[in-house]
Amino acid sequence: MSEEKREQKNNKILVIGVSVFAGLFFFLWIFNTQRLIFTDSSNLNSQEQDQTWENIQEEFSQSFKQMNQAWQEAQESPVKEESEEFVDSFKDMIEEESVKKQDKNNLESFPESEDIENSEVADKSTDHCPEYVNCMPTYDELPEDFCVVPPGCEDVTLKVY
Repeated sequence: MSEEKREQKNNKILVIGVSVFAGLFFFLWIFNTQRLIFTDSSNLNSQEQDQTWENIQEEFSQSFKQMNQAWQEAQESPVKEESEEFVDSFKDMIEEESVKKQDKNNLESFPESEDIENSEVADKSTDHCPEYVNCMPTYDELPEDFCVVPPGCEDVTLKVY
């Protein structure tokens, strides 16, 4: 019971301390913000305030006009047509590649006897392939065979960084 009461007391002290510091921080923040707002506006007379507001409005309207002009130029530029042509050609290229891939998959689904023999030979030839190749850079001089996968082992050997 004594330990539970002690923990409850410590928790209450912790909550009270955090609350006091948070309240103090919030009060100082409000006080400082209020002081900044009222000192800036009290130093300016009404004519200067009106002029400042007009300057802000003028800068905003100028920047808005510039954005509208840039938008209109972008809409009228021939780049849009070129980009559409590029996208269309890219789509055509992707479709061609997918057709080639489908044709290749169709051919691979019907293996010939030579393909079966070649695959068995390929499986036997990967026995000499390392499981991984160390590609971690070092401070020393790099060896000639740094991060090089032996020929024929590209599908089997992993590069480790």
